[in-house]
Amino acid sequence: SKPVVEAIEIELKRACPAIQIEDLKSIKRLLVLSAKYSKLKSSDFDGLVRLEVLNLSRNDITNLGPEPFSKLPNLRALFLHGNKINSIEPKAFDALINLEQIWLTGNLLTTLPKDLFKANVALKEVNLAENKLTVFNPSYIGLVSKALVRLNLFGNELIEFEPSILSSRGKELT
Repeated sequence: SKPVVEAIEIELKRACPAIQIEDLKSIKRLLVLSAKYSKLKSSDFDGLVRLEVLNLSRNDITNLGPEPFSKLPNLRALFLHGNKINSIEPKAFDALINLEQIWLTGNLLTTLPKDLFKANVALKEVNLAENKLTVFNPSYIGLVSKALVRLNLFGNELIEFEPSILSSRGKELT
C-alpha cells in the first residue's frame, strides 16, 4: 500500500516533494520555517483536517486574523515565534478548540485583544516571551484557562501585571 504522508517540513532553499491533494487529509504536522512567508490567507490550510502541529516560525508574518485557522479544529500546537507579528485580531484563535500550546515569542506585540484565548479551553502553555508587552491582564487569556499550566512573559517590558493571574492552581510563570 501507498505510504501515508503525516508530516511536511519546508525550509528556505529546499524543494517541496510532490504532494497529492488526497495526501493533505493525513498530514498531522506542517512546518514552514524561514520561508519569508508573510500573509496568511483563509485557503492556506484547506484540506489539512487532521493537522495537529503547525510551525510557521521565522517568517515575515505581521498580522493574525481568524480566517487561516478556521478549518483546523484538531490543531494542538501552533508555533509562530520569530515573526514580525504586531497585531492579532480578537477572534484569531477561536476555532482552535483543541489548542494546547501556542508560542508567539520574539515578535513585536505591544498589546493583546481581550479574551484572545477564551475559546481555547484546552490551552496548557502560552509563550509570549521577548515581545514588547507593557501590560498583562488576565482578560487576555480568558481569565486564565483551568488547563493553563505555563505562561511565559520573559523579556517583555511589563509595567503593569495583574497578580490574580496567579491562582492557587500551581501555575508556572516566567
